[in-house]
Amino acid sequence: LGPLGGGKANMQWNVKYAPALRPLVGYVDDPERRATVERVLGRFEAHVAPSFASLRGQVIHNDLTTDNVLFGPDLRVSGILDFGDMAYSALVCDLVSTAEALMGP
Repeated sequence: LGPLGGGKANMQWNVKYAPALRPLVGYVDDPERRATVERVLGRFEAHVAPSFASLRGQVIHNDLTTDNVLFGPDLRVSGILDFGDMAYSALVCDLVSTAEALMGP
């Protein structure tokens, strides 16, 4: 996992560790995309990271997208798949990943 170290506790998909991804920004070839990543990381470090520890935390699925949720004939959730990204993080991150997936490309 590069600069994040080993183990699930420090995985790249856990938003609370986003600042640790900064050393990887140089691997983004496109200058515009690299600038966007730098900007997003900067905003995260300035506005989210300082208060992240105060958010309600628990073990979360961390990838609740439409690809990982099963629906029954009544359109109610009948199951959840892919638990490989589970992490202890802020509860709100599950809502964010779901909302992002529903926004489309």
